[in-house]
Amino acid sequence: MGVVVASCRNDAHDVQRVRAQPQGPSTVQFGISVVYADTSDVQWKLQSDRWEEERTANNPTREVFSGNVRATQWAGNRATGTKMSADRIIRDVKERIWELQGNVLIQTSERKTLRTQSLFWNREEGRVYGESWVEIREEGQTLSGTGFEAQDDLSTYSIFEVSGSADGN
Repeated sequence: MGVVVASCRNDAHDVQRVRAQPQGPSTVQFGISVVYADTSDVQWKLQSDRWEEERTANNPTREVFSGNVRATQWAGNRATGTKMSADRIIRDVKERIWELQGNVLIQTSERKTLRTQSLFWNREEGRVYGESWVEIREEGQTLSGTGFEAQDDLSTYSIFEVSGSADGN
């Protein structure tokens, strides 16, 4: 009888391990195209080689797009000319913040471009920001620096530690 009692235990660590949510993606798809609507008129069409959705308690927590990720803005049934691309995009479902990582490029219809290695995009506020190096090209000028904040259409922007040049015409 002593052997049976000694072999039964309720170790809190073991119980926590069993109750822990599984780590990693709950869904993985390849060659995906997704449409996100800002309003009934404005949409972002996103394409990616790989998409992972992570869930806890049956609620999506984040989406990870990787491999040749590109997004195009549409208004009505027409492309606006605004595009984004990155090696990886992470969409935080709850916070509604997108993180773009690796070879990030934003191009607007006005031929403005923003290049960086990492940025955050708050779609609700319509702004992008980051702490890493950035380069913005506009009308023959190139400004670069470290740390930035901008409207997602690049109509206004600030670079915090700035350097720059005007290209000769």
